[in-house]
Amino acid sequence: MELIEEKLNTLNEPQLDRMYEELYSKADILYFLLDESGQIISCNVTGQEKLGYEKKQILGKKFHEYILTGLEQNLIDQLNICLNRGYIRDFSSSLRDHQGRAVDVLINGLSESDESGTPHSIRLFIKDVTELNRQQKQRELSIQVLQYLNESESIKDAILFLMKRIWENKLSTDLGVFLTEEGGKDLALGSWENPAITAEEAFENIENWTVKQWQNVIEAAKKTFPDRLTKKGSFWTDSLSDLVLTIDDFPEKESLLSLSDYESLVVIPVNCHLSSGYIVLTHKAYARWQEDDILFYETLTEAIATQSIPAPTLADTPAPASIPVSAPIQEIPLIGQCIVQDEKIISVNMWLCGFLDCNPDELIGTPIIEIIDTAYHELFEKISSGSKSADNDTGLYEAALLDKKGQSHFVTCALVPGEDPSAKVWYFTGKQNEEATREDLMQARKMEALGMLANGIVHDFNNLLSNMIGYTSLLLEEVPKTSRHYEDIKQIATTTETATKLTSRLLAFTEGKSYIASDLNANQLITEVAGVLSRTLNKNITIQADLGEGIWPLHGDAGQIQQAILQVALNAREALSTGGKILFQSRNMTLSESAAKLQKGTNPGDYIQIIISDTGQGMTGEVREKMFNPEFSTASGKPGKGLGLSMVKEIINQNGGFISVFSDITKGTIFKINLPVSQVKQAGEKKKAITKPAQGKETILLVETEKGLRDTARKMLTRYGYKVISAENANEALAIYKRNMKRIDLIILQMLSPGVEIQKVMAWLKRLNPSVQVIATASLGESDFLDKNLRRHFSGFIQKPFQIRPLLREVQAVLNA
Repeated sequence: MELIEEKLNTLNEPQLDRMYEELYSKADILYFLLDESGQIISCNVTGQEKLGYEKKQILGKKFHEYILTGLEQNLIDQLNICLNRGYIRDFSSSLRDHQGRAVDVLINGLSESDESGTPHSIRLFIKDVTELNRQQKQRELSIQVLQYLNESESIKDAILFLMKRIWENKLSTDLGVFLTEEGGKDLALGSWENPAITAEEAFENIENWTVKQWQNVIEAAKKTFPDRLTKKGSFWTDSLSDLVLTIDDFPEKESLLSLSDYESLVVIPVNCHLSSGYIVLTHKAYARWQEDDILFYETLTEAIATQSIPAPTLADTPAPASIPVSAPIQEIPLIGQCIVQDEKIISVNMWLCGFLDCNPDELIGTPIIEIIDTAYHELFEKISSGSKSADNDTGLYEAALLDKKGQSHFVTCALVPGEDPSAKVWYFTGKQNEEATREDLMQARKMEALGMLANGIVHDFNNLLSNMIGYTSLLLEEVPKTSRHYEDIKQIATTTETATKLTSRLLAFTEGKSYIASDLNANQLITEVAGVLSRTLNKNITIQADLGEGIWPLHGDAGQIQQAILQVALNAREALSTGGKILFQSRNMTLSESAAKLQKGTNPGDYIQIIISDTGQGMTGEVREKMFNPEFSTASGKPGKGLGLSMVKEIINQNGGFISVFSDITKGTIFKINLPVSQVKQAGEKKKAITKPAQGKETILLVETEKGLRDTARKMLTRYGYKVISAENANEALAIYKRNMKRIDLIILQMLSPGVEIQKVMAWLKRLNPSVQVIATASLGESDFLDKNLRRHFSGFIQKPFQIRPLLREVQAVLNA
């Protein structure tokens, strides 16, 4: 902790602000610094991305200008409270992004004061809870509709009820329903004619729209926007104006223009034996709905259209588990359904099984009270007996269910009685525990703060290691190979270089970046994963490695490749429930042109093959076909488990490779991960042939922010005759070059440094001297982030940490070109 405090104390105000910005961006938290008047002084990248503006557009504006219309005064009042009290906690509001979309947020704030105690600024820490709120509203809407369907047999009434709830929950700005009823009578009701309506009775007739017109809209959209049509016939667009402008010779164009106040549009078909037509949702925000939202509304509409759900009856039921349940209801997203007879569970849907981490067989026959948290037993008994709370007219209750490990999970629940008094249908939806959310947020802040400071410590340590590499490479040039100290120094250099690569990968991980290198050792990556597995898997699973010799270097992201290897191994573990063996192998292979044609999108050439095999139960042909589908799972009640293997395939594709799988149901499974060899494969032999570097006499401008690295490189160059002018940053380098352009022969320029746009630096240098020679430098794992268009402006590249032979070799090659 003393080291952390010392690190913090060395930061001045601007550095502290930058640290806050970066820290909270990593935690996906919006951070704003305001003055006492509410004017924005600073904000982080996450805040810019959520609002959709550049930083320069945000700074200087009043923060309440980015709050949703109608909520500004509440926010101003809260900021005043923060200034006076010192803080605000979990204030709910909604931001407005550049497209007018609402971003639901929880705002926390701390005020800062001067020495006299006068507050002068406010730091706001804001969490985007839009998705949580949306899911919660959808869950509650599902239960409300299901309850209503139990009481009403009218399709029309149920649809109007659904419309009202969508509208009251602000899931749509306005909406309409268009049906052709039995007998050919058209019904067109909605809120477009009167935006001020407040009840379903006030939905007015919409005279300028019919079912036929909406059918024409969908038919036109099929031709122009086929990717915006679902399998069930729904259509949605992010921008009505784009739709109108894109479709030519369209008979409903004028009618759509009457809805020009809106941006987002959803058209959902309604089909039943009594009536058919469309539910239409409109919103003033751009891109208000995602495909998941459309599927949710489709499922609810289908549940309504299929039937007004009759309560289950047991009169003609041969066995309790066969009580008829509507398929659309079973599939409603985020809804758990449980049928109870004589207080025992006789039927459950898969969502509830997954929520409680149980198989259906584990729940059927269990008394319902056993899956209820004891704190809610009294409430459940009251609801089951038909008692209603005086202050609850919604029929929705907050409770908690117990999974098979005894852990509580908060839910919203509702009871629908059956026609038979002994039968009841319970509906459940998961509920976000707000207290847990706050704790998670606070824990994230603590962990990110520690991560940020640890990142600084690792960065400093990495620089020390880099200096050690530089000086040992100097020593190796000075100490004769016959010296008894030569091998010791060489071992220090090798060990330090390995440590530098490890810290560079750790830095890449803590900064959320990739660690891309052209000399990855596949055997080392496999060994590290195998070591982790041997310590963590059950002892009845044996981990073995049979790695090839002389394996070529890989080019790719070390972290991603290891993640892919680990995911395949974890998949193998699932097949070894009674124990067995996981074997890792590696080998060099060359893919011929004919073999490459069998792998779509694969190029012929040299590859490293990483083989992971297990002795567990193999896969059937059906499982092999679906294993890379993220939604596919062989685990009952646990949808989405296939995400691991789909991620493996994505990682391998991103790194230019391909994957093949062989499986036998009785012998096990073999995964073969094939990754392309680095382009520097043959460079090793050439480097070994280079003799001692020659002396130089040219003048070099060295630009490096880290003093230790700058001093090391300077010493290397001057020792071999070069004159070196050092610069700490790009601005200083430009000033030096402008004054000494005629005598500077070469620039060694650090590529990635804080606050520097390297494109602008190169543009200035080229403007001063079109023939300027520039060698780029970057740390381990950073070189692949360089813009490809920018690369052509450089004469060479040097990988940090600096080592004397690679440095001098590149300098001499550029100067002699």
